[in-house]
Amino acid sequence: MISLDAFLELETEAVALAVKAKKSPVCAFPINGTRRWFKLEHPNRFDNGLANDYLEIMWREHMRAYKLLFDHGIGTILTPMIGPDIFERDENYQKLLVPGMLWLAESLESIQFFEKHQIRVRFYGDLVRCFGQDSYERVTQSFKRLTELTAVHTGPLLLVGLCASDPSESVAQFGIEHFQTHQSPPTKREIVQAYYGEYIESVDFFIGFDRLSSFDMPLIATGHEDLYFMVAPSLYIDQHLIRTILFDHLFSRTVSEQYLPDESPKNFMEQFYRLNRHSVIGLGRRSQDGSFWYPLPQVQLPANL
Repeated sequence: MISLDAFLELETEAVALAVKAKKSPVCAFPINGTRRWFKLEHPNRFDNGLANDYLEIMWREHMRAYKLLFDHGIGTILTPMIGPDIFERDENYQKLLVPGMLWLAESLESIQFFEKHQIRVRFYGDLVRCFGQDSYERVTQSFKRLTELTAVHTGPLLLVGLCASDPSESVAQFGIEHFQTHQSPPTKREIVQAYYGEYIESVDFFIGFDRLSSFDMPLIATGHEDLYFMVAPSLYIDQHLIRTILFDHLFSRTVSEQYLPDESPKNFMEQFYRLNRHSVIGLGRRSQDGSFWYPLPQVQLPANL
C-alpha cells in the first residue's frame, strides 16, 4: 500500500485516478463557518452587516473548494446550504439569503465556472415548503433555469441542498402520485431519482465542520459513510487536507478485523484502548466569549510507538 507521504506528493491526476479506480465517490460537504472565515481572512472588511463584497468573495471560495474536490476524483458533491435554522441567525445574515442564492444561480462568474468545468447543477430539498412561495419565486425560477442550462454538461454533479433535513412529505406525495399512476408503490431507486432529479449513489464520505453531526443527506445516507470534521472553517480546505481525507477513506479505514493472539504486554491494541478508555471523540468546549465551540484532543498513543 502507498504511504501517506507518497500519496500527498502524487500529481493531482494520479490521485483522481486512484479515487476513481475504486469508485467515483459521492461526498457530502456542507460549507460552514463562512463568517468566521471572512472575519479572519478579511478583517478590514468585516462588520456586523458584512461587507458589500462578502457574497462575491465567499462564492469564489466556494467554487475553489468545489473544483478542488472534483479535480481529486469526486464525482458528486452534496452541499447543504440553508435550512429552517436560518431564522435563528441574526437579521444581517438573513438579509444575505436571497442575494446569495441569486448570485449562485444568475451571476456571470458562477455560470462561466459551471460551463468551464462542465459541472451539472441540481437543487434538492423543499425551499417552498420551508419558506413559502411568494418570497422565493424568482429564486426557484432561477434554480430551474440553472439546472436546465447545466443539464447538457458532461462533468461532475453539484447538488445544492435547500431545506433538506426532512424529505418525509415530499416522499409521501411522490409515493401517492406514483401509486395513482402505476398502481404500485415506488422502489427506492425511483424515490431517490424523483427527489434528486436523477439517481444518486449512497454517500461515501461527509466533510463537516464544528460540532460533530452529519445532516441533509436524505435517502442516500446509509450509516456506512465515513465522517470527517474539519477543526477550522470549511473554506480552509486545501490540497493537503482533502488528500489526507482521501487517503484515510481509501486505505486506512479498510481493516481485516482478524485479531492475532498476542500475550505480550506491549500489544498495541491493548495499550491503546487502556490508555483511551475514558476518551470520547466529540467532546469540546465553548470559547471564553461563548461565540464558538471547539473540539478537545482525545487520543493518546502508546509511548513505545
